[in-house]
Amino acid sequence: VLGSQVWAVRRGGADLASNGTGDDLAGMVAALGARGHSGEAAARSAAYWQGRAAAELSPHMTVTAGLLANVNGQYAW
Repeated sequence: VLGSQVWAVRRGGADLASNGTGDDLAGMVAALGARGHSGEAAARSAAYWQGRAAAELSPHMTVTAGLLANVNGQYAW
């Protein structure tokens, strides 16, 4: 909860509960912060892209941190 607003990412899911996916997310937040985004904007954007990548991958294969990093590298930057 940021202030009085609640934000939810509606993509991704249980597939993101695997080793290293949180590290990917933290790296994305840090990279966006380094590009000048506020902490809130970086966190929201990273969560969206992480969820989008997981939603794209999960119907076809097991979601892993490495696959997420590759997909996020294609879209988010």
